Amino acid sequence: MTVRRPGRTPGFPYRGQFTYLLTCCTESRRPHLAEPSTADQVLSQIRRPAASHQFALVAYCFMPDHLHLVVEGLSSDSDLQRFAASFKQHSGYRHQRRRGVLL
Repeated sequence: MTVRRPGRTPGFPYRGQFTYLLTCCTESRRPHLAEPSTADQVLSQIRRPAASHQFALVAYCFMPDHLHLVVEGLSSDSDLQRFAASFKQHSGYRHQRRRGVLL
């Protein structure tokens, strides 16, 4: 079953003091996040770039093959696209190094 994700809003900069809901899926929807140690590792890889990119992690929910995040930009320089790219890169890299598989 293919699920279409909504596209980005044209012209919206995704910068600044806004609240966002993100859904991030594992590669090929594999249930990597069902393992508590993996979910804990991913959460730590979200918290670091959240601080450096000036985002508050308001809420999160881990599912076996995806996660939901509610984040809030804390300054006019908070860049959602850079933040999301950063935590996805870091968490995927750490998981691959740890398990030898892609997230």
